[in-house]
Amino acid sequence: MVNESDLLNLVLQATQRGRLIWRSLPGADRYEAEAYRYLYRITFKSPLLDNGMSADTTLYSVSVAEVLITFADGSPLVEVIHEILAAGVDEWKHHRRFVQMDIDAAYASLSSLIDG
Repeated sequence: MVNESDLLNLVLQATQRGRLIWRSLPGADRYEAEAYRYLYRITFKSPLLDNGMSADTTLYSVSVAEVLITFADGSPLVEVIHEILAAGVDEWKHHRRFVQMDIDAAYASLSSLIDG
């Protein structure tokens, strides 16, 4: 049986092959692509707490054709969404490169603590 992960991986493949062309929408963290008669959307949402502050977690709302998938930070699907955006949105590609550089530097620093 096909699941949400299978569906998002197909979106990733279609994006990598140039079949889905993503564009940023006005406002923060909203993206959209269109193919055939279907609309594809990715939206990041930050829930508000009772005190009006944003929660530390992000919710991801993904519309794939006629299917709506919602999940939160910590889900393995988050990485697939980041890969889709890095493959389809230039700003994300650059962002991911800088994040990876920071991760590599932190790893090297911590490794040097262990290795002496």
